[in-house]
Amino acid sequence: RAAVDTTFAAPRAHERADDLFGDALERVGSFGRIGQVTNAQGARDFVAQRIETATFSDVSIRTRIDSAARAEGPLRNEELAIGFNASDARVFFAPGMKPLDGVSGRGLLEGNAFRFEARDARIGGVRIDDGVVDIPVLLPKGEMARFSFRADGDASEMLAILDDEPLSLLKESGLKPAHLSG
Repeated sequence: RAAVDTTFAAPRAHERADDLFGDALERVGSFGRIGQVTNAQGARDFVAQRIETATFSDVSIRTRIDSAARAEGPLRNEELAIGFNASDARVFFAPGMKPLDGVSGRGLLEGNAFRFEARDARIGGVRIDDGVVDIPVLLPKGEMARFSFRADGDASEMLAILDDEPLSLLKESGLKPAHLSG
């Protein structure tokens, strides 16, 4: 049973999410883990579609591929780790929602898990800081994820964000964001 370990730092800052993940996917694929590359490609595409612009720096990629491990199913967390800083990112949290702008923080994709700790961002006139996106299981889809953050801004602006599609959290209540302030 043999394992191959590689660790490297990316030689340049990446400006596209799909560039950031490409090197790691090529390494996983080179060890015959095509099933995992296909699964990871889905995650790569998801990130590339949701992150419109960003600068990625301090990128480190670690692979520990066990040649005897089964080649199907999601990667195990110890098999792949991509750490990165992101700055000045524009991120679409969900289709149809206003984007988060100026996102900066540190992310880690480990095999079948993802975590991002945001230092700051903004959505409209609302400032976001101390944000965490924690997705402990990427596959199978539908597992629990945790999102937390601190927001600072006018109450009407915050409620307007929550009332936008696809959330529409105020729709049933009859409340209008413009009727509230503070």
